[in-house]
Amino acid sequence: MLLALVNVGARLERVVLVGVVALAAVNAAPTSETYSFDFSRPTATALNQAGDRLYVLDGNAAVVDVVRMGPPPELEAAFGGAGSGDGQLHMPADLVRDTHGNVVVVDTGNFRLTVFSAAGSFLQNVPLGEERLPESIAVAQDGGLAVLCWNGEQARFEIVTLGDDYRARGSFPVDVSCPSRSAKAMSGVLVADGDGALWVLDLAGCDDDYTLRKYTTDGSPLGSYNHQAGQIPLDAQRGKIVRIVSDLFIADSSVYVILGAGGAETGGLDVDVWSLSGTYGHRARVVGPARPLVHATVGNGKVYLTDELGMKAVIAVSLAAL
Repeated sequence: MLLALVNVGARLERVVLVGVVALAAVNAAPTSETYSFDFSRPTATALNQAGDRLYVLDGNAAVVDVVRMGPPPELEAAFGGAGSGDGQLHMPADLVRDTHGNVVVVDTGNFRLTVFSAAGSFLQNVPLGEERLPESIAVAQDGGLAVLCWNGEQARFEIVTLGDDYRARGSFPVDVSCPSRSAKAMSGVLVADGDGALWVLDLAGCDDDYTLRKYTTDGSPLGSYNHQAGQIPLDAQRGKIVRIVSDLFIADSSVYVILGAGGAETGGLDVDVWSLSGTYGHRARVVGPARPLVHATVGNGKVYLTDELGMKAVIAVSLAAL
């Protein structure tokens, strides 16, 4: 079924909670705000250029919800729908707003990207090949796109690069192997920085460490930086993949790694902060319920977190608090 752009005010369940999460890494401990709609599984978010519309990818419903930021925030429209036809999505995993203002969805189950206008009109599909399962997407400094994919034929991660016209430029492999883990990690995240580099994070980590890998857009390695996530016993990881990190984002010339519930010292949501040169800075501690599947986007001086398996909400925290 294809869901066209419609007013969805009737399906809104808005609850604004203040003080759900306290940040303990700063002198003052500001509170966050949680915006709870009837999402079934909010998987990723992206802001429009003006910062007054938040696009929320609902992975289970296979739709993109449009939230007007208010105040107060309200769900005003949705587009997409489950299926394999034009404008439909199957197991979508990520989304980004590109340099044209379009919303590009990582349509994993259909082995493609699906491009919508900012208003939700279907524009085009971008096939990536049935051997590739796309997982994460980023807008490169030059306006092109980079897509992190799992290549089932080659049994490896690779990054596919496209121009701002969505035409393929090339691809290159990304090594996320772990000597102590027999299974390949099949979950990762990709971001781009303002200096033209691409950063990759294997969400499963290796033992109790995670590694940031940095590349040029043509695949040349620029650096590899690892740090202890910390709190998962090694014997609990043997023979299976455990997500010790949850997401990665870049803002204000810093790289932020969100630790998963297994890696967080508090059992909540800890964030490691790195410089763009690969120097580790500090760990900001967010005290609250464990959230193993959290995804982030940045804008308006805030970090908007989608809580995929917990509260099924959008959580906004101050970027300055990290």
